[in-house]
Amino acid sequence: MASVSHQAVARGVALVRGQIRALDALVGYRSAVTPRVSRWPVGMHIHHCSLTMVGVTRAVMRQSGPRPRWTPNLLRTTVLLTGRIPRGRAQTPAEARPTPGCDERQLLSVLRDADDIVRELVDAPADAWFHHFALGIIRMRSVPRFLEVHNRHHLRIIRDILAG
Repeated sequence: MASVSHQAVARGVALVRGQIRALDALVGYRSAVTPRVSRWPVGMHIHHCSLTMVGVTRAVMRQSGPRPRWTPNLLRTTVLLTGRIPRGRAQTPAEARPTPGCDERQLLSVLRDADDIVRELVDAPADAWFHHFALGIIRMRSVPRFLEVHNRHHLRIIRDILAG
């Protein structure tokens, strides 16, 4: 029988995969932009979410050795508990910075890549982790939650862009 932590990771991965399907359904709106909401058009938010999911999963899967000492982080705790990321507060790291002008084929391809790699989280070691530039160490049991919160943040921005 799977451990509680493994079951929670599997549920979280299922939620993230549902968000990938939601992002996929928005690819047709990739050029929509509302500058008062975001300088990025919808396509860049989709691309950023995909890059983040792939980057985080790869970081988790390649960690080896002991996890650095965990330290309290008020922002991490707030984000993971409330499920909200404050808008316009953080700079996007270079590895997750989207490419302007991605076409439909490119966006569908990166979403497919994200869906494929996110599934691997279910098999990640329980002691896996990654270091987020603003939130610090995120343990494996919280990785799907982080991705879910991050994607929901961008899905809300996309919703506001489309509402104009």
